[in-house]
Amino acid sequence: MIANEHAFSRRKLVKGFLGEMLGYIGKTAGINKKSKFLRPPGAIDELEFISTCLRCGKCQVSCQKGCIEILDQEKGIGLGTPYIQYKNQSCDFCLECIKVCRSGALLHPEDTELVIGNAHIHQYKCLAWQGAICNNCVHSCKNKAIKLKDNRYPDIIEELCRGCGACMIQCFQQPTAIFIQPKN
Repeated sequence: MIANEHAFSRRKLVKGFLGEMLGYIGKTAGINKKSKFLRPPGAIDELEFISTCLRCGKCQVSCQKGCIEILDQEKGIGLGTPYIQYKNQSCDFCLECIKVCRSGALLHPEDTELVIGNAHIHQYKCLAWQGAICNNCVHSCKNKAIKLKDNRYPDIIEELCRGCGACMIQCFQQPTAIFIQPKN
C-alpha cells in the first residue's frame, strides 16, 4: 500500500512539473492567453490552465455526456489537457468536471454563469441561409441564444450563448454549419 502511495505521489509530482514546464515554455514561446481549443466549463486563462492542470483525466471520466477529450501529442503544448469535443452530446453544465478538479484549473466563481465559447454560423453552409426551411438550431438552443432574423435566418445572440454545442449537434448540415469559438 505504501509503495502505491509513493508511486501516486511521484506521478502527481511529475505531472505537476510537466504542467509548470509547459506553461513556462508557452509563456516564453509567446503563446497568448487565448485557447484555440474549447476548454471545459470553468477553465482559467489558457497559460495558467496549461501550467495548472495535473493532466489526471478525472474531468474526462466525470463527464456524463462524453464531451471531454484529452489532447494528444499532435496538439502541441497542451498535451494531456482536457478539451471539449462535441460528437453526439452537448455540454449540460453539470459541473462534475469542476467538482473533480483538484488543481484549480477548472473553477466556478460565485454568481458567475460559465461560458465555454460562442456559437457562430457559417452562412454559406447553413441550409436556412441557402434558401431551405430549417430552424433546428433555434429549437435546440437551451438559452434562447439563436433567433430567426426576418423569420427565416438563424442569428446568434452572443451575450446569451454559453457554447454548450446543442445547436451544433442538432444541425442537419454535415459537416455542421455551426462552430463554437472558444471564450476570450
